[in-house]
Amino acid sequence: MRIITIVVFLLFTTLKNNAQYIEGQVLERSDDSTVSPIFQANVFWEGTNIGTVSDENGFYSIQEPISFPASLNVSYIGYTLDSKEVVDDKFIFYLKKSVDLKEVQINDKKNTTSISIINPLNVQVLSSAEIQKAACCNLSECFETSNIVDVSHSDAVSGIKKIKMLGLDGNYVQITNELIPLVRGLQRSFGLTYIPGSWIESIQITQGSGSVVNGFNSFTGQINVDYFKPDNNSKKLHLNMYANASGKLEGNVILTKKEGDWRSNLFAHASYFNREIDHHGSYHDHTNHSSHTGDGFLDMPKFKQISILNRWKYYGSDKYNFEVNIRGVIDEMKS
Repeated sequence: MRIITIVVFLLFTTLKNNAQYIEGQVLERSDDSTVSPIFQANVFWEGTNIGTVSDENGFYSIQEPISFPASLNVSYIGYTLDSKEVVDDKFIFYLKKSVDLKEVQINDKKNTTSISIINPLNVQVLSSAEIQKAACCNLSECFETSNIVDVSHSDAVSGIKKIKMLGLDGNYVQITNELIPLVRGLQRSFGLTYIPGSWIESIQITQGSGSVVNGFNSFTGQINVDYFKPDNNSKKLHLNMYANASGKLEGNVILTKKEGDWRSNLFAHASYFNREIDHHGSYHDHTNHSSHTGDGFLDMPKFKQISILNRWKYYGSDKYNFEVNIRGVIDEMKS
């Protein structure tokens, strides 16, 4: 049995040593007649299962076919055979591009509301396109299309709006601007109305307790607001105007400086409403012996509001960067 094994091994070794290989190279010939190697081109004998691929320098080595005559060919996606020649017993193939695309346009479509399946936290992102669907004028009105945050009026006199998450009051929700506390303390009464919707690029809503990195106030969740930034994708001038039949007027202007080491955004907002509307309920004035329609309280408070935010960001160094924000609000309300 050992003798048979030795004989079979010697026979296999002899056949292997007698096998002949053909070497060559696969090159690309461009329009200006320059040549460059092609990596992973398929070189094969037609009508057989004998083939190989070229290396990073375009060289290949393929075993001779079982019988002759045989035809050696090459294929590569996007290329066709231009010519071939034999140089120093090496088979050289020259390929040229079969498809020449001068321009490729790729269009993508992204949902206006998205939830990451990678982030361990339950975070819903509202883009500026989603905010536009809500026809909002300030942050308190940006959640009309969201099923996570509930917005309601705290009372009918002042018109203050409050938010709820997971059924609890907004005091348990942390509101930040780019992870910096934004609405807290006394600002919770009217702070949501001081942030125009036209300034907001996106809103991230985290439902449930968030990371302790963002603070301890996010008991039921966190709302993070991102303003438009002075990058290359921003518009140099953005103008937004709003008016309704009740007499409410609003205007927003965003000016962006996108060049230089110092880049900035100047946000300006003005809103005005000075009309007395009282349609709810009726009462009788015994002094003047007359009846009035309404309950004596305005359905919507009169107000004048001006908000300005100027932010400067430094892009001049890779080692460090910083930002300066200057913000002011003038608010007058009569109920």
